[in-house]
Amino acid sequence: MFSRSSALRSAAKSRVGRIAAAGAVAAIAITLSASPASADSYKYVTLPSGRGYFEFADNGDHFTVCDTKADGHGVSAILISRDIHGTQRVVLSLDDGGDSGCDSKVYDINALYDYQMSVSWNGDNVYHSGPWFTE
Repeated sequence: MFSRSSALRSAAKSRVGRIAAAGAVAAIAITLSASPASADSYKYVTLPSGRGYFEFADNGDHFTVCDTKADGHGVSAILISRDIHGTQRVVLSLDDGGDSGCDSKVYDINALYDYQMSVSWNGDNVYHSGPWFTE
């Protein structure tokens, strides 16, 4: 009797191991098949109190900054690049305020750098930043 139950336990462990391995392979396949650009095709950073926002649309690499409150202060936005050595530099700056509509620019981002979007209300000049991303 002992050898039969031992054999059943061994078979059950083997089956569980195969199922776990198949699940791990499926998870890896899903992760590798996902397109990194699709995950980062749209980015959005907002200011507190609804004062404005900075957005990126991968469709043509459009960056737009919007001042959404008529409070006498505009909104400023910057795009920072970071190379493989960690060196950072501002590669794009935008300002909006005092006129109707938003301001936009096109900047060609590429896979050689990481990028971070930051936006500030010109009343306090505190920048609010999104996470680093790449194309």
